[in-house]
Amino acid sequence: MKTLLDQLDEGILIIDKSLNIRYANEFSKKYLEEPEGKTISDALHVKNISVLTENLVSSTSSEFESEFFVNNERKIFKIKVNSPIIIFRDITEIRNLGEAKMDFVNSLVHEFSSPMTVMNGYLDLLIDRKDVPEKYNDILKRVHKSTRRLSKLVEELATLSNLELQNYKPIMENINLRSLVIEIIEELENKSKRKNIEIEVSIPADFYIKTDSLLLYRILSNLISNAIKYSFDNEVVHVKIKRKEDKTNIIVKDFGIGVKPEELNRIFERFYRASNAKFFKTSGMGLGLALVKHAVSLLNAKIEVNSSYMLGTEFILTI
Repeated sequence: MKTLLDQLDEGILIIDKSLNIRYANEFSKKYLEEPEGKTISDALHVKNISVLTENLVSSTSSEFESEFFVNNERKIFKIKVNSPIIIFRDITEIRNLGEAKMDFVNSLVHEFSSPMTVMNGYLDLLIDRKDVPEKYNDILKRVHKSTRRLSKLVEELATLSNLELQNYKPIMENINLRSLVIEIIEELENKSKRKNIEIEVSIPADFYIKTDSLLLYRILSNLISNAIKYSFDNEVVHVKIKRKEDKTNIIVKDFGIGVKPEELNRIFERFYRASNAKFFKTSGMGLGLALVKHAVSLLNAKIEVNSSYMLGTEFILTI
């Protein structure tokens, strides 16, 4: 067993009743100087040491991240406590990569946002002018549509990166669910009218739910927008709720192209688009459901999807 534990890329510490380290594997010894025999607080200098010791004493499990310094070098550990065992993993490189990614995206958003705003502003002015020939006006509208789409892509990249790194802190408040859904539907009205899609809302007018309004708006806006996008013309999209004890299921159901069973587990991946979506030439970058996934995680909610190829898709958000 000792030989096996020494091969792991995780630190394993076994703690006795006096909170002394009885055993440390080889990975642990890379970070902790001669840990065996020392108290856990003397060996493992992490910020959440009080939480860790409380879990050991009360025999409760926990998992958290904490900073640790080795020879004045900052490390970030992911620590799991399951008395009398402590398991820790060095996730410094993962965190540094995440921070670098965030810096890159923020720079990208900053560099793109200003010129895109200027371009859209000038295009608005040109489109509104009466002396622009009709043939040029049509070109300007197409360019304007493309720049607005690019602006939205940049905005979604920024939002997704913030949600992935959990930089957004949810603000829980009571919101009127029906009003929120109606607001989303009104914003998507042009999209639904082009395909003659009817959206049926089965939510009581006085139904309130405690959640973060911005995150829920992002989730439902993407789900309803996708339902319209992937529906056949002249179809119906249903938005309804089911209540069970302290949980609310918000259901968005369409009767569109659906997803093949073998592709269903990938639809929440960033930039992934199902094969039939490409075949039907629907536009999109595959960011919407990735954003939904991270927003759901921040709400501590749950999302399920049921789909039948060419028959439709149902998303169930449980809060």
